[in-house]
Amino acid sequence: MDCRWDVGSDSCGYFQIKYNYWVDCGRPGGRWKSCAKNYYCASKCVQKYMNRYINARGCKRDCQSYARLHNGGPGGCLKDSTLRYWRKITQKGCF
Repeated sequence: MDCRWDVGSDSCGYFQIKYNYWVDCGRPGGRWKSCAKNYYCASKCVQKYMNRYINARGCKRDCQSYARLHNGGPGGCLKDSTLRYWRKITQKGCF
């Protein structure tokens, strides 16, 4: 899983993790791109990120909040800009 340019910065690996996302999840694996491209490390990063922000700003513990938080950062579950991403996720079976 390579990196791709997305909304002003690179997104890398299995979950398209950006540098600041990796910092917020505690910098696991020592290097951002290496972690993002390693499934185990990237999975741990996403889990830590979700645990850190899921209750912030009224985000519920549900599929929609997790998806929108992942896409829009802290408070992403409340941002209109993440609704398009959420609609894509619902097509994959997350409700």
